Amino acid sequence: MVLRQLKKKDAEYMLEWMHDDNVYSCLGRDFGSMTIGDCQRFIEESLQNPGNGRNFAIVDENDEYMGTISLKNIEWEEKRAEYAIACRTKAMGKGFALRASEELFQIAARELGLKLIYLYVRTSNVRAQKLYDKAGFERIPKPSFVKDVTEADLLWYQRSL
Repeated sequence: MVLRQLKKKDAEYMLEWMHDDNVYSCLGRDFGSMTIGDCQRFIEESLQNPGNGRNFAIVDENDEYMGTISLKNIEWEEKRAEYAIACRTKAMGKGFALRASEELFQIAARELGLKLIYLYVRTSNVRAQKLYDKAGFERIPKPSFVKDVTEADLLWYQRSL
């Protein structure tokens, strides 16, 4: 497993997980209506203008895309970012997500100088909660600095780096 920059060739497999109810139903967003063009634009924007986010492809030993892992909403002064991950069903249960998370933590700390990563997850997404526990996240109350997320059925996690 390796993290690398997203590539145009990843769009087809990215769309695969977006249209896989096993994946997107737990994410709280309508990925099922996404198109290959949406995936291509996301990849292009990630490469050209990362802004306050970093998106990486999770790939296997043959450079086949298995998912995307991201640091979103990076707050440089506060040295924190929001974590997100989505993997193809093919990659689930094979350790890709945990290894990708560990590598992302190293990038966040060493290359970006971040000190804290946080996330939220739906209470129904038990698979993700198990990953977060294994990856060293701790469950916390909703952080006071998060203003734009108001849903009630969420669990919050953070990990210090």
